[in-house]
Amino acid sequence: MSRTLSIKERRTVKKILFFIGLTIILTINYMYNFMDSQNNAFNDFQADSETLVTGIIFADCRELDNMQYGLGRYYTKSGPLMSRYGTNYTYLTDENWTLGYSNYTAQLIFDKNYYTQTYAVEGNFIKFATGEIFPIISSMEDDEYLVVSLASDEPLNVSQYGSLSETAFLDQEGRKLPDSAVEIYKSQYGLQGKVFRFMANSLGMEIQEGDKTVYHLICSVLTGLTFVMLVWLIRIKYGNLLASCFYITFLLSPWVVNFAKNLYWVEFTWFIPMLVGLFCSIYIDNKKWRAISYIAAYTSILIKSLCGYEYISTIMLGMTSFLVTDIIYMLISHTDKRKIGIAFRTFFLTSLFALAGFITAFIIHAYYRGEGIWQGIQYIILEDAIRRTRGIDNTVDVSLWYVLGRYFQFQTEIITGIPGNLFVIICTIPICIFIYEYVTGKINWKDVILYGVFFLTSISWFCLAKNHAYVHTHMNYVLWYFGYIQICIYVIVKRFAKFCKGKA
Repeated sequence: MSRTLSIKERRTVKKILFFIGLTIILTINYMYNFMDSQNNAFNDFQADSETLVTGIIFADCRELDNMQYGLGRYYTKSGPLMSRYGTNYTYLTDENWTLGYSNYTAQLIFDKNYYTQTYAVEGNFIKFATGEIFPIISSMEDDEYLVVSLASDEPLNVSQYGSLSETAFLDQEGRKLPDSAVEIYKSQYGLQGKVFRFMANSLGMEIQEGDKTVYHLICSVLTGLTFVMLVWLIRIKYGNLLASCFYITFLLSPWVVNFAKNLYWVEFTWFIPMLVGLFCSIYIDNKKWRAISYIAAYTSILIKSLCGYEYISTIMLGMTSFLVTDIIYMLISHTDKRKIGIAFRTFFLTSLFALAGFITAFIIHAYYRGEGIWQGIQYIILEDAIRRTRGIDNTVDVSLWYVLGRYFQFQTEIITGIPGNLFVIICTIPICIFIYEYVTGKINWKDVILYGVFFLTSISWFCLAKNHAYVHTHMNYVLWYFGYIQICIYVIVKRFAKFCKGKA
């Protein structure tokens, strides 16, 4: 006979099933966006960035990559893999060109990309499907195209020589050149690309052109799992209401949803450090758990930095945000000095280990970036860090206030059903609530501190990389979801609930 579960065991089973259910809901929404029909950016969001991952997988299959970096863009004469060109690229046809052939001269026009700029050059040859070969006498860039001139007295045409997609380039010795090329992305180590490439090679998870479902599912599950774990710990530390606000925001934010399954951004790596810091703040009195948290802080920031440096200031501050909140509250509430000392020491060591993780990733990257670590560091700082912090055009300089003002003008819904034009109001209402509570002597300082700490956490990247933030408004709104919007909603809902109960 089967044994009847005890009350404690049944509760445990219910919690596990509830945890799994919450993860499944997030995963499905991150895969298919079934909660928000107005999120028109979902299907193609940051698809170009994803080609850095899918491109390196294709390049590896064709032995084009030296394996040092984990990211790269794969090109053929038709354009980058899985970009807006895809496999349906149509060679230019207008009054001057017919399917890539000039109507008047012995010229061809190709997509201007790394492959054509490497092989469709003077001195090489082009071989048509018919077998005929012509020397290339020059190649000239024309906006997004590359115009290739051939050694022929007469114009060529598609009916005589066939589609340009069936052509091949030969070197100066007449040897066939590769049909594709990979441009390595050196601005970061690209750990995510190495992991997905390992899956493709070792686990037989081959990626077909345009089909990334399995990989998207992996990212969606990991992102959903990370968020549910974060929500679970918030419930332990702050209660059901704040946990619910975090979960609903993670579920319904168009920005969180859009990033969740992206193979390049691997969004779950942004929030694992916050998960680590929250865990540490809950179990701060346990020396063993603190030690484990320090190691986890180092590892999580190392992994995130090896996947990319974007948003690193917000991510690292997010890791310590709950600890900082606790420390500030302890100071203003005159908590026992011993507890304050433990909190300060924990914050310091967590930050130190996180910084060590970043430096380790930086040194690994520098090793590959230049001929020697020191030269690599110089390249990263001059060619990558300055570009990220100053934006695409280094001559442009905008004020911090202008950048912040721009990000208070939301381009999308905040969460499904809440228009973006209410963002300023949602940010302001908590301040009004705090003033009211202070005047009436009912101020909750924990809420005030949470509001301030997460506001500073979210805007830190805008401050550190203000010119980059000025340029990249198509993606940086996601920074508000590192706790700030959740806290705003929490304060408003909490006050409204008190009002309904007659406790205003």
